[in-house]
Amino acid sequence: MIFDYQPEFSPSQALSLAATHFGIEATASVLPSDRDQNFVLETERGQRFLLKISNATASNERIRFENHVIRTICDALDPVSVPRPLRAITGSDVVEVKADG
Repeated sequence: MIFDYQPEFSPSQALSLAATHFGIEATASVLPSDRDQNFVLETERGQRFLLKISNATASNERIRFENHVIRTICDALDPVSVPRPLRAITGSDVVEVKADG
């Protein structure tokens, strides 16, 4: 089942991923999710970000497509505030990571 592949990262691991791949230093709070894992990141300056760790069964193509759709919505609804996907420090739209163990 898809639920067998739900990520299980700790908030400290999420913070490490955010710093390493996106240059974001923040605090992390867990958000509920049915198949992925989500964290709200908040910086000292009050900026808020969503870190989404996708289910292991999600293909990179699917994730890139989701990001493309969200960016298209953001562009169409600007200046309405819609969270925009960030690219990693490397410029990549998808970062592959593995949980320890």
